[in-house]
Amino acid sequence: MNRKTRLSSLIMVLILLPLLCASCADQGEKGSFIYVDGTRGCKQTPAPVAVWQEAGAAAVGSKAIGEVPHGIRLSILDETSRFGITFYLVEYEGREGWLPINFTNKVEPFCE
Repeated sequence: MNRKTRLSSLIMVLILLPLLCASCADQGEKGSFIYVDGTRGCKQTPAPVAVWQEAGAAAVGSKAIGEVPHGIRLSILDETSRFGITFYLVEYEGREGWLPINFTNKVEPFCE
């Protein structure tokens, strides 16, 4: 490949890269992973966390449809916000439900 061709290719990449990254940003957290943090940041004894039928939990009249164990890693299927709190849609044991962000962590929870 000659110098002119390489330069043209580089320019094309620099032009297209922001467009590709912008479409990735639209996906938010989908496809990412979270850990269930039943300690709420080491503030309490580890415990299972309720999974809710709707984002917003009890504040919107939603029902708890199950629990997920502390420390388990889950894939984020969707994300929304209610009352200024982010909720993640997750699947555990074949059931989908919503977890509030304050019971999750981006890294595996470890308390001393």
